[in-house]
Formats: sequence, C-alpha cells, structure tokens
Amino acid sequence: MFGSEDHKVATGGGPEEDVMHLGIDLGTSAVKVCLLGHDRAVVATSSAALGISHPLDGASEQDCGVWCELIER
Repeated sequence: MFGSEDHKVATGGGPEEDVMHLGIDLGTSAVKVCLLGHDRAVVATSSAALGISHPLDGASEQDCGVWCELIER
C-alpha cells in the first residue's frame, strides 16, 4: 500500500516528504509513466510510442528491451 510504514522502511525511511511513487503503464501502443509526490499529487508525466512488428502473417510482437529503454528516458 502506498505510504505505508512498510513502504517507508523499504525505501530507506526518512521524512514522509521524501517519499515519491512511480507508476508505469506498459500498454500496447505506448509506455506511460507518472511520478507522484508524498501528497500523491502528480509531479510529472511522460509517454513514448511503442512500435509493433509483424514477423509473420497474423502475428504481432514488441521488443521488451525497448520498454526498458523508454522507461529509462
């Protein structure tokens, strides 16, 4: 649960104002991220389009390495 004492301990403790949460949505067409502050207000958002390859007729796939690259941006 966000903001729980267990979560604070897992992130190193510290004042509640230092706690932030990162949400990641790996969708079929885009990677979206949202950073929330300690008060759960949105601090920043970003998204990047994902490509889909069609190696065979009727097949679709994505490169999971691209997911990581886009999240790290």
